[in-house]
Amino acid sequence: MTENYKQYAGKIKVWKLFKNSKELHEEKDNLIVYTAADAMAKVLSGDSSYKISGMYLDFKNLVSSGDPVPTITPTLSTKAIDVRSISSPSDIMRFSLISSPSFSTSDSSKYNNNQVTFFGATSGSVGYNGRSFSSSSNSAAYGASLVVMPDFNTASEDILFARVALSKLLVVTGMRIGIEWQINFG
Repeated sequence: MTENYKQYAGKIKVWKLFKNSKELHEEKDNLIVYTAADAMAKVLSGDSSYKISGMYLDFKNLVSSGDPVPTITPTLSTKAIDVRSISSPSDIMRFSLISSPSFSTSDSSKYNNNQVTFFGATSGSVGYNGRSFSSSSNSAAYGASLVVMPDFNTASEDILFARVALSKLLVVTGMRIGIEWQINFG
């Protein structure tokens, strides 16, 4: 089964978004986890409430901006992140997609639209568990997830689709963090 999952790959670009510009922080592969299959089965059966609809951004408020951030190691069997039980000073920014997904092809001789790209960006200055997400709190992002949110108001129903560890990204005044998440089928 692991071999089949290698056909379905994801790429992520993390952007520093400013009022009139953006700067690429990093681009890397991500891992589509087993629970993605649960969500895909629901969507294929016609239940559109299980479509990908949001993202998580893991962050920690550092004592000093030079401090290290936690490391995460996504695995295929990563099932869920209980956003309510994340311990201080870490938290998660939980946000909806900012636009409809876009479609493209990786090989026009084989496919018409086998790639889908999702776009999300942080909004606000408070994490899911009430911790400040700001430059004054030395907030630093270190992980991200692509998430199915059947009911945006009920985080306990969220299903992870893909997960990635990020290199440390310190929040600066006037910056949002944008994520461009591409999934390739084939």
